[in-house]
Amino acid sequence: MSYVRTFLPWIVFAVVPSAQWQWGALAALAAAVALVVRQRREGAGFDALIIEAGSAAFFAVLAAIAFADPASAVHGYSAALSSATLALVAGGSLLIGRPFTLGIAKPARPGRSGG
Repeated sequence: MSYVRTFLPWIVFAVVPSAQWQWGALAALAAAVALVVRQRREGAGFDALIIEAGSAAFFAVLAAIAFADPASAVHGYSAALSSATLALVAGGSLLIGRPFTLGIAKPARPGRSGG
C-alpha cells in the first residue's frame, strides 16, 4: 500500500472541489510534506523520496500561484500540469538512474534474495 501513500497528495488535490483549488493545492502540499517528514523519520533517504519531493515542489508552486491569484489561468491547466509534473519526475528519475519506483518498492529483507 506504499504506492497509495506515495500518491496521496495527488488524490487529495483531485477530491477537493475545483472551485476550491487553492485549498486543494495547500492540502496536497501539506500531505506531501507530511509524507516526506514521516518517511525521513523512518530512515528513508531523499533518493527514495523522489516522487514525494517532486510532489511537494509542485504543490508548493501551485499553492503559491493559487493564493496569489485565485482566478489565474493556471487553474484551468492544473490537471494537465500535474500529469506533466508526474511524467517529468518519472522521466527525470530514470535519467539519473534512480527510478522513483525504488522508493515505493518493498525493501528487501536481509538474507533474502529478490525474486
